[in-house]
Amino acid sequence: MKEKDFFTLQEFSELCELEMDFLQDLVQFGLIKITLEGKNRGVYREELECVRLIKRLYFDLGVNKEGIEIILSMRNQIMELHKQVDDLGREVNRLNKEQNFRNIEIILEKGLMIDV
Repeated sequence: MKEKDFFTLQEFSELCELEMDFLQDLVQFGLIKITLEGKNRGVYREELECVRLIKRLYFDLGVNKEGIEIILSMRNQIMELHKQVDDLGREVNRLNKEQNFRNIEIILEKGLMIDV
């Protein structure tokens, strides 16, 4: 059976074990993205990880909503930087392979012997 991807606010509140008022506060504060699908306002499954983090920060660590907003923003920036580093690493590897092929071509053109 396929997992459900879209939840009404009430369903999402129950799934996350959050009071509806608190969930609506998070929505109003812009910490959770609400989507209009058909006639229903709701949340996609991908927001679950973010809500779990918000719950931990708010309830377990006592971070206020302003602090959570900053933490989530920094987290997103870090994730984007990680992606850029990964992309750059792949590009460096690609360029290194290209350079190695060029070196081999030069050696072969000059008829030089190499130990492999």
